[in-house]
Amino acid sequence: MKFSRMRMFVSLFLATWLAYGISATPQRADLAAAEDSQGIEDQYRERRAQIKDDDVNARLDLARWLFNQKAYRLALVELDDLVERFPEDRRVKTLRDMTAQRAKLEESGGAVPAAPTPERPAATGP
Repeated sequence: MKFSRMRMFVSLFLATWLAYGISATPQRADLAAAEDSQGIEDQYRERRAQIKDDDVNARLDLARWLFNQKAYRLALVELDDLVERFPEDRRVKTLRDMTAQRAKLEESGGAVPAAPTPERPAATGP
C-alpha cells in the first residue's frame, strides 16, 4: 500500500513532533526521500518475489541494484543470505564486504576515519 503525499507529510510531521516535542515542517527533500525509500523497498519486494532462492546471479544483480540505489541495509539482507547459501562464491563475499563498508561510511556521515599514525621506535643513543 502506498501512502499519498498528504499521509506521508502528516506521518513525518507527527514523527518529528513526537520525537522532539517541537513543531517542525518537513522539507520537500525530506518528503521526497521518504517516498523514494518506500518506493525502493516496494520495488525490492516485487523483484525479489520473482527470483528463485538458488538463482545466485539474479540475486547478485538485485543486490547490486540495491547498492546503486544506496539501499545498503536491504542489500546486506540479501547478501547475508547469499553468503550463507553460497559461501564459496567470491563475488558474493566481495559485494557483501563492499556494501558493509559503504553502509558504515554512510552511518558515520561520510567521514573517513583517520589513518593511525605509526609510532616511532625510541631512539637509542650511543
